[in-house]
Amino acid sequence: MLVHTMPATGQDGMSMKRPGYAIALALIAPSTVLAVNIADTRMLAMPAVHGERVAFVYDNDLWLGARSGGSARRLTQAAGQETSPHFSPDGRWLAFSADYGDNTDVYVMPAGGGEVRRLTWHPGQDIVRGFTPDSASIIFESPDGHYTNRLRYLYTVPVAGGVPTRLPVPSGSKAALSADGKTLAYTLVPERFLQWKNYRGGTQSRIWLMNMADYSVKEVPKPAGGSNDTDPMWIGDTLYFNSDRAGEFNLFRYDAQGAVSQLTTLRDFPVTDPNADAGDVIVFEQAGYLHEFDTRSGVQKRIAMSAVSDLAETRPRLASDLKWLRESAASPDLKRMAFNYRGE
Repeated sequence: MLVHTMPATGQDGMSMKRPGYAIALALIAPSTVLAVNIADTRMLAMPAVHGERVAFVYDNDLWLGARSGGSARRLTQAAGQETSPHFSPDGRWLAFSADYGDNTDVYVMPAGGGEVRRLTWHPGQDIVRGFTPDSASIIFESPDGHYTNRLRYLYTVPVAGGVPTRLPVPSGSKAALSADGKTLAYTLVPERFLQWKNYRGGTQSRIWLMNMADYSVKEVPKPAGGSNDTDPMWIGDTLYFNSDRAGEFNLFRYDAQGAVSQLTTLRDFPVTDPNADAGDVIVFEQAGYLHEFDTRSGVQKRIAMSAVSDLAETRPRLASDLKWLRESAASPDLKRMAFNYRGE
């Protein structure tokens, strides 16, 4: 059976790898020509920034390039999918999540590339959310210990390895600690707007600010019609975040005086996975390209990045597994069956 396959993914974007079962279904993929611009590559995702360096995900691997654009080099090539890269504030480390060995865990490597070390071992999905300000520990989201799969806890784990420590929140998804370590910005529940655009239901994504001294909390104020606020980031004592409060997702700022202001006005596609460094720059993905936003000047520009890959996942190859069977229907006389297999 010859099919043109791409890796199957779940709602969180991670690979769905389960034991295979043979299926008597033969499909032949049409011959296609891939129009990939190797000088200005598209479909780059989940960027992270530190100084002049940008890490991102492409072709199921991590890549490293410059904010000025140009040629990027591959950092990982192991079987499995890497996601959610984050640089440590001191620029020494690059943390990420990966599904090596059929489970998603937290890994860390030198920021310039090198040996990868595994830091978590829980059988659930552990998703990297950032670092502590001293660069000594990685903040991650995990279902470990929670009474329901609908919610998650936030943990830290030392870069050197060790037992994870739970942060003092009842549940959490995305999170960032301020540079002085005094305030934790976090979202409470997984995001619903991934399924429903402009979602305004009861589990809208909210950003809470916890005082780490007395555990008191306050919410970043929402407009009257509601909004989904997510991706909290700190630059100094100012909180930056991603929100659909003006329609499409764009960058916003919540300053020390409690005022919220909009920074970008992109309309055709949402701002996705923004990431800030210890300086003044935020990088994000929009329409499949990487962008940067300078918080001092207010200037936004696209990064033209070259990521040259053999795109192994696009090769036609034999595939036989019930996990790619999506739909089925029987004829009225029950003598024939129709199946949807990988979209065909």
